[in-house]
Amino acid sequence: MNKSFIVNYIWRVVQFASKSLTPLFINFYAAKVLLPEEFGKIVYILTIFGIINLISNFGFSAAVLKEAALYKSQDEDSSIKNIFPSVAGLNLLVSLILLIIVYILYPDISVIILWSIPYVLFNPLVAILDGIFVGVQEFKRMSIVTFFIGIITVLFSYFLINEFQQLGVVISYSCLYFLLFLVYYFVFSYKGGGFSSNVFFSVAKYAIVVGLGSVAFFLYTRVDIIVLKSFGYITEIGSYELIMKFFEITNIPIILLGQVAASYFIGINVQGSKDKLYKYIRFSSLSVFLLGIVIAVVLYFVIPVLIKIYYPAYNTQDFYNILLILLLTIPLKYVGIFMTNAIIVPLGYAKIVSYSTLAFGIVNVGLDYLFIYKFGFIGIFYATLIVHNINIVFQYILFWRKVK
Repeated sequence: MNKSFIVNYIWRVVQFASKSLTPLFINFYAAKVLLPEEFGKIVYILTIFGIINLISNFGFSAAVLKEAALYKSQDEDSSIKNIFPSVAGLNLLVSLILLIIVYILYPDISVIILWSIPYVLFNPLVAILDGIFVGVQEFKRMSIVTFFIGIITVLFSYFLINEFQQLGVVISYSCLYFLLFLVYYFVFSYKGGGFSSNVFFSVAKYAIVVGLGSVAFFLYTRVDIIVLKSFGYITEIGSYELIMKFFEITNIPIILLGQVAASYFIGINVQGSKDKLYKYIRFSSLSVFLLGIVIAVVLYFVIPVLIKIYYPAYNTQDFYNILLILLLTIPLKYVGIFMTNAIIVPLGYAKIVSYSTLAFGIVNVGLDYLFIYKFGFIGIFYATLIVHNINIVFQYILFWRKVK
């Protein structure tokens, strides 16, 4: 089991890193080529597209992972084949409707919106296929194709961003998700199924719970960009996004560790080994918390060096003030990421994450406006620090009360 876990983890690292690092490269390179204000504007536009993807997917990718893993354990291959055709149509329809609405509301960026169509339509479909792949543990195949697609997209994006600036960023995203969908579906082993109402409602029931968590997550993360834009802090959006992209790189191993470990925590729970489950949860949460402290210290010294060398336009005191505040969120954030991916959601307690994050997300929006009036743009990040840390502690306590 340990060997299988390590092998799956390595392949999942390759796949997830390839898929995640490609958008990170696009954003990092865009931050270097574009002026801070231009970068802030394209980040705001991408956030709008992110809202569309959030609503259209609405937890389906996480729900199909759970469903595929369940069918796989019961040797129900026919049910696995029915997952994608049962949920893809709804995701596609919602994406298309929302994209039309955005096109009407934002006529000044109509060209960018048109070039974003492949990105917006195929992003949720890729997420669904990714969830099924992980659920049936086809890590190796998925990893290899994602790696090569990532390399191809990085090469294209270098040219596109230099040539077309902000538009090149969106075209790069569209190329990435169009290629991912084509290749994922081509190598997908469980084709040939059809729509199944039983599969759809089984997935949708859990997706609603997870989707509420996704909406809530937006309220205490990406909504900050919307608030900053409404007060005219465009350059600060660019600084915030650049810092978060650095953080996302360090989040990848924790996310992957949680996703791969999920099946093992599920197995321990099914066996009824409560003492063993509690022991592993305590050990893993303490380990990732300590790791978070180490990473935060390392980033405190590394990021300023990288900024001075590669992003001199961001070498300002405002940037470092934002960085210092956000670094304080990392240790508990690691605990939250691992617990959510490995334990809370896989063991069927997604409501804890959804409802807690929704409540604190609403609090975050209120604090954003309260603090931005009192402290200026830096108030947004005070709110983030308070809300993120309290929410994760609250979730941890609530989970323990549920399982004991």
